[in-house]
Amino acid sequence: MWLLEILQGQIITPMVLRLTLALNPIVIIIWFIFWGWMWGIIGALLAFPMLTVFKILCDHTERLAPVGEFLAG
Repeated sequence: MWLLEILQGQIITPMVLRLTLALNPIVIIIWFIFWGWMWGIIGALLAFPMLTVFKILCDHTERLAPVGEFLAG
């Protein structure tokens, strides 16, 4: 059972997300640096999930669509 979980978590999910969620690498680095500076290790750990949620929010909000396009690079 743990083998299926590893397969799903390390291979299948990243392949699916890569097709649907594209993020600019420069934005990711800046986001990590900012949140790491603001909140330390906790901020660095939460930076990518927060960026992902923000990108999805921008993609689904008409007024924030340009920001979502910028984040996609």
